[in-house]
Amino acid sequence: MITGINDLKINYEILGEGKPVMLLHGWGGSLESLRALGSGLEGQGGLKVILIDLPGFGKSDRPVEDGFSLDDYAEVVEEFINQQDIQNPVLFGHSFGGAVSIKTAIRKNVEIQKLILCNSSGIRKAKSQQKTAKSIVQAFKGLSDLPVFKSIYPILRRFIYYYVLRNRDYIDHLDIAETFKKILSEDLTEQLSRIEVPTLLLWGENDKSTPLKHGKMMKLKIRNSKIKIFHGEGHGLPKFKPELIVDDIIDFLKRM
Repeated sequence: MITGINDLKINYEILGEGKPVMLLHGWGGSLESLRALGSGLEGQGGLKVILIDLPGFGKSDRPVEDGFSLDDYAEVVEEFINQQDIQNPVLFGHSFGGAVSIKTAIRKNVEIQKLILCNSSGIRKAKSQQKTAKSIVQAFKGLSDLPVFKSIYPILRRFIYYYVLRNRDYIDHLDIAETFKKILSEDLTEQLSRIEVPTLLLWGENDKSTPLKHGKMMKLKIRNSKIKIFHGEGHGLPKFKPELIVDDIIDFLKRM
């Protein structure tokens, strides 16, 4: 189903009826990324599971040319909640969707009952690391002016992002590159203490994208929070192993 928000078409689906739980996917994903989790939660009964394609992904429209910030994404979520008349939803956010969920919770423009953050982003790498990565890319970019490198530079560039920087998020979504830059520039660490709703943190022990130390930092910063660590699991926990987290989510929701 498609709805219009601020001139953007937003794709979404609703599974079941009951207490509303809104699932926000990670960067490069879509509502399909969390469909299995949504179906698992719906199967427990008594829940209205809302899956949404965030702008730039799935079947939703792309953000404006100069890019979206986390505040812009949070505003889309707020407008969606108001437009659909969703009362006191629980927000579940994976990776990038977690950062959007955090921003929505701290803005307090809509009533959020609880927050579930799974391998959430929001705590950014040290600026020195970002600067080093940028220097590597710039160094190879200079070679693109040489005739011998010009034709292979796009391939070389992708190789650098995939296997040297180990970050595919930017290079795989150049159509919304400005949005990616804005998202990456905002560190939410010092804003986490403004979250007032009960929060559940679900984390894969072997996550390389949003490492476990970020989850532990969020646990320290968010007052009313608890963390569950899944040993041997990685960043794609809710996408590839949703059955591992369904029971923890249901237990958390029962304490409403």
